[in-house]
Amino acid sequence: MNTYIKTIFILAVAAWLACCNMGSRIKPADCDEILLNSFISNHVDSMIVAPYAAMDIYKKMRENTSDSISSYSLLLEISDCYAITGDTDSAMMINRKVIDYCEREKVSPCLFMLQAEAYIKYSTRMVEIENTDSAIVYTKKALDAMMKSGNRQRLPNIYSALGSIYQTKSDFSQASHYYQRTLFVIDSLKMGNRIRFLTLHSLAKLYSDIENIEQAEYYFQQAEKFLDEMQEWEKIGFINNKAVFYTTVGKDYQKGLEYHQNYNRYIQADQSGYFSQPQFFSLAAANLGEVFLLIGQTDSARYYIDKAKDFYKLSAPWHTLEFYISGLNARLALLENKLNEAEKILLKQMLHNISSIEPSIIHYHHQQLEELYARKNDFKNAYQYRLKVNAYDDSLRNTKVRNNVAEMEMRYRQDTTLLRKDLRIAVVEKSASRWQSIAWLSLLLLVLLAAAAGAFILYTRRKREQEYRKQVAIVTGLRMEIVRNRVSPHFVFNALNVMMPSLDQHRELERPFRLLIQMLRNNLRASEQVAVPLEEEIDLVKNFLLLQEIGDRQKITVDWQVADDVPIDARIPSMSIQIPVENAVKYAFTSEQEDARITIRITMMNNMIGIVIDDNGVGFQPGVTGAFSERGTGSGLKMLRRTVELLNTRNQYQMAFSIENKNSSGDGSHGTRVSIVVPLEYQFEMQ
Repeated sequence: MNTYIKTIFILAVAAWLACCNMGSRIKPADCDEILLNSFISNHVDSMIVAPYAAMDIYKKMRENTSDSISSYSLLLEISDCYAITGDTDSAMMINRKVIDYCEREKVSPCLFMLQAEAYIKYSTRMVEIENTDSAIVYTKKALDAMMKSGNRQRLPNIYSALGSIYQTKSDFSQASHYYQRTLFVIDSLKMGNRIRFLTLHSLAKLYSDIENIEQAEYYFQQAEKFLDEMQEWEKIGFINNKAVFYTTVGKDYQKGLEYHQNYNRYIQADQSGYFSQPQFFSLAAANLGEVFLLIGQTDSARYYIDKAKDFYKLSAPWHTLEFYISGLNARLALLENKLNEAEKILLKQMLHNISSIEPSIIHYHHQQLEELYARKNDFKNAYQYRLKVNAYDDSLRNTKVRNNVAEMEMRYRQDTTLLRKDLRIAVVEKSASRWQSIAWLSLLLLVLLAAAAGAFILYTRRKREQEYRKQVAIVTGLRMEIVRNRVSPHFVFNALNVMMPSLDQHRELERPFRLLIQMLRNNLRASEQVAVPLEEEIDLVKNFLLLQEIGDRQKITVDWQVADDVPIDARIPSMSIQIPVENAVKYAFTSEQEDARITIRITMMNNMIGIVIDDNGVGFQPGVTGAFSERGTGSGLKMLRRTVELLNTRNQYQMAFSIENKNSSGDGSHGTRVSIVVPLEYQFEMQ
């Protein structure tokens, strides 16, 4: 099952890089500030097993350091802790802060080393979110910074990282180039076996991907020589890749079964906590179920497929794995001649969003549909799926041809003696007419490529414009929905102004009426604008709270915490504080609650305004009528979320918007937290 191996391979490389980034640092003689590295190296294992504890240690150490390379080196390790816990956004934000520090400080060998580490970690985050193009850019920046630092010991790690990213992109020629360069540098510097093992393992996976069985087996055997020296999670990744190689490429199902069983035993005994998670247990059981299906043992297959489903229920959503398991159920039903059951499963799979599913799995799905309809004598549908299977097979053959050509070119370039000889022969034999023909062909090819590139750019631009117009229509619809469900604010506050003189006999009502008029006027102005100054939004919310306090017997304590360095004239989305606060006042608290509190914190975070609306009420419960839920405010939060999504499509710096139920945090707290992060340089114009 290729897609899961690719996922595990990426995770293993990312975890390995996190360890190597700390464990293999070399302290130059003039880098007195980076004295923490030996301490950091001793906490690598604890970071993987207990990231929160390691994070606390790094934060306490950082309190005793100045604004220096040491301080930012520790901050970089804190970003790794966030990444291990799955908080990629926080990891990337902190990582970016270190990069900004390196880019504005005076250059030095130590700073270049820190900059290289920051770039390679940021690249790892990009791989995790499947942005491989950006990952390549940052890894090459890391390579340049490390070259400037003069530290050659880290070059193999960066070359290997480049190879793994290109391998993820299926650019096997470039991947092989960087892996071979890694081995060359390792031999030149006489380095240890850990990075050699990873590189050999990666080459084995590369040749497995292009179905070169002989070369794949060779590199697997070379890597296996160092297996006993590796950590448990490295052994687990190796065994899993070898199991898939024998099952999908080598077609040696007995060996594949043996390695899959070994993989299952390893993750059951894993003490690090890295692989001993429900999704990996589910994957291991599903792989065993697939092997038993291939060798025709349906009882054993059913046992492991059922185990895979049970483990998946306990894991985080992983749609590709869910699709894979249901496909195995369909195959089992076909083997048992339960055609109606197989058809039900296969048609239900078509309801999934298959855009994120690997093409090889969709190909397998089409094969099963073809077989199903052929056995049901529905030859029209069988023929349609036969065409889809053939189209994939043709594409796969073309890919294999290109990959094999790239492999041969790579070997040809490496043999420099043969290359020189052939070049000398070419210089003597090629005539002027041949060069002219090549020139014309090259020009034609360039024209065709330019035309194709122009067509692709035009198509992409039109697609983005269509998506943008769709988002604008959605937001406009939400705004109109709000207007339709409200009495005209102009009418209301004009009517109140007319009534004001008649209140002379009831002076105690004058202040509430004036507050109401002011609030309606501000509300109308805010609803007509995409963004307002922070000061205006705060005034709007305070007026609303004053009115609420007058009209509601339940006392709600509101705590404003606005940091001194927050620019009150900075622009934020209109009603971005009003809507969550109004939601909390209306739905967060029960009538029996006596300690109702809303806390509004506004702070600066790395050139961004952070807004948090926190309450201690019943908690965010989506879809529950009468509770604090997105449905509770009608279209308010929905419009706010859509507005943020729309604006983000046109901005380099992204806003963040989230709603969190504190009841599920496990620390005893309760209530709801709404968070908004707005960059100071954010562009709110929607034209």
